[in-house]
Amino acid sequence: MKFRTYARILCLAILGVALCVTGGVSVYGGSHKGAKSSDPRLNGARDMNYDHLIIAGDRIGPVKMGGLVSDAVQHLGNPN
Repeated sequence: MKFRTYARILCLAILGVALCVTGGVSVYGGSHKGAKSSDPRLNGARDMNYDHLIIAGDRIGPVKMGGLVSDAVQHLGNPN
């Protein structure tokens, strides 16, 4: 029973240290300010004719692994 208690305390201590270390880092690395002027922009009308299938390792809807950002923008619109 003592081993389980020490193991729990050790796990909680490691978790606490990890939270302290990563607590100051935001989701975007702290410097994300939104869309950049160099981001691809939608030219013309959006292509709304696509399925919403999720195929593991291949694509999510119209966004394909290794695909061009401009292709995703054509279907999903301008980035925010």
